[in-house]
Amino acid sequence: MLTLSRGHYCPKEHQQHLDLASFYPKIAVSYTQVVTISTDDHHTLQEFRVSIGAQWTFLSDPERTIQKDLDI
Repeated sequence: MLTLSRGHYCPKEHQQHLDLASFYPKIAVSYTQVVTISTDDHHTLQEFRVSIGAQWTFLSDPERTIQKDLDI
């Protein structure tokens, strides 16, 4: 599962990721991988990841290169 994030500053993104973090144990049981790609810099992104208790991979893409490459 791939999620794109506008960044830690967005209240909607924050709530979405809190909900996803609480649901993640059920996702992991089905061997599903989760990745969040965000426009935040690496340091800010890792702080966000820790603050919501996420156990999946977060990738920093401030230039939106991945988004453009995937055409999404």
